Amino acid sequence: MATIHPSALVDAQAKLHETVKIGPFCIIGPNVEVGANTILHSHVVVDGHTTIGEGNQFFQGCSIGAPPQDNSYKGEPTKTVIGNNNTFREYVSIHRGTLKENLVTQIGSKCLFMAYVHAGHDVVIGNNCTIANSTKYRQCYGSRLESIWDSRGFFGDGIGGRSDSSRVDCKQRKFLSL
Repeated sequence: MATIHPSALVDAQAKLHETVKIGPFCIIGPNVEVGANTILHSHVVVDGHTTIGEGNQFFQGCSIGAPPQDNSYKGEPTKTVIGNNNTFREYVSIHRGTLKENLVTQIGSKCLFMAYVHAGHDVVIGNNCTIANSTKYRQCYGSRLESIWDSRGFFGDGIGGRSDSSRVDCKQRKFLSL
């Protein structure tokens, strides 16, 4: 059975692997699935139709799967999907998808999201990315994706978006259209 701190609020319908650890004051919604060996340290909120893979770590203040900041969103059951072995540092926010794109916000595996990173609705971030503090990724219909990266797949000081749901693939150091 998952280890859940007594102050955490976990909906009875949430699906938690038996090795999951939920820290103090975390809130887990009914349509959430969390994979093996994932740790939510404290004050983490996971909401919406959210699937989290194995071996992820979420530090204090993360908001995962929250409704998108988009006026067209009317409560549709869109998704957030997160791969394996990612680290989400303090106050990272990942918003679920919208009907405008493919209904899902998707995060790959083996990524490091430093403090205050925001991945807005419908973005797709690939594998092996390191995203610097306070970087924001969003869908910005009709504009170009602007980001800075180096040979290690490091992104920072970028605000970007594309109408074609770009995928950031850090290992190949390029943006791929889906």
